[in-house]
Amino acid sequence: MKKTIILFILFILSLSVAVFLVVQEEQKKSAQTTILQNQKIQEQATSKINTEFFEGKKVTPTPHITLKPNSAESTLNTALTNNALFLTISSPQNKQTTKEASIFIKGKTLPRTPVMVNEFEIVSDSSGNFSQSVSLDEGENYISVVAYSPEGDAVEKELVIMGEISQEW
Repeated sequence: MKKTIILFILFILSLSVAVFLVVQEEQKKSAQTTILQNQKIQEQATSKINTEFFEGKKVTPTPHITLKPNSAESTLNTALTNNALFLTISSPQNKQTTKEASIFIKGKTLPRTPVMVNEFEIVSDSSGNFSQSVSLDEGENYISVVAYSPEGDAVEKELVIMGEISQEW
C-alpha cells in the first residue's frame, strides 16, 4: 500500500513538472513570436520610402522645426542644436540645365549622417557637408538625395536636372 501511494505521488509530481515545462515553453514561444512581430513591424515602418517625385518631403516623422522666412542660417542652427534630421541641397538648383556629362550634388545635413545620392551611399563630414558626382544623360535626369538618421528617420529631396549633352563622334 505504501509503495502504491509513493508511486502515485511520484506520478502526480512528474505530471505537474511536465505540465509546468510545457506551459513555460509555450510562454517562451509566445514571447519570441511577439518580439519577432514587433521587429517585423518596426522594420516595415523604417523601410517604407516614398518613391514619388517630390522636393523636400519628409519620408518618416522627424522632430518639427518652425521655419521663419529668409532664415536659412537660423533654421540650420536650430536643427543642429535639436539634432533634428534635415537636408539642404546647395547645388545644383532644381530644374537646372547643363551641357556637362556629370554634375556635383552638394549639400548639408547632420554631421556623420548617411546620405544616398541616387545609388551612391556616402556619409556627411564632421560639419555635415557632403558632395557626390552624378553622371547625366540627355534630357531629364532625376536625382534623389536622402539623409538617414540612426533612429530610422529619413528626409528626401528630388532634383530634376536637364542634360543638353552634345556628343561628338
